[in-house]
Amino acid sequence: MSLFGTVAPIFPEYAPPGADRDMDDWSCDQLRLYWNNIKAGLGNTDGSRASFEAEMARLGFFADCRTVSPGSCAFKQALAKDGFDVELGLISGVLCDISETAETVTETAARTANVLKFLVPAVLIGGTLYVVANSKRIFKTFKR
Repeated sequence: MSLFGTVAPIFPEYAPPGADRDMDDWSCDQLRLYWNNIKAGLGNTDGSRASFEAEMARLGFFADCRTVSPGSCAFKQALAKDGFDVELGLISGVLCDISETAETVTETAARTANVLKFLVPAVLIGGTLYVVANSKRIFKTFKR
């Protein structure tokens, strides 16, 4: 709830079913559904985008979706796909950035593991073939 009154949606006909009248009390999923309803009804036009951005700017600092909430990162990512730059609260924003970094590290580790899956056996087989092919020279070195 806003400290200075209710933040009512500009397009109440596109509000999610059962949503509170005050957008500050909406969850991230409800805000995302609201944008999807606006897109479906009005299209992804400059006007609808500007209206939704104005709605987001009206949300209070302590709005449910700007604070730490389970859907805030998914909300930010979903709206980013439509070209929005979503400002989350400080804690929620930091947690999303940490989550995105962890996902990137995990993806990089998975790709590295896939490369190593083929690289390690190739190195072992290549090393073995080298030793077999050059065994006389290798063993002469050890006899000295």
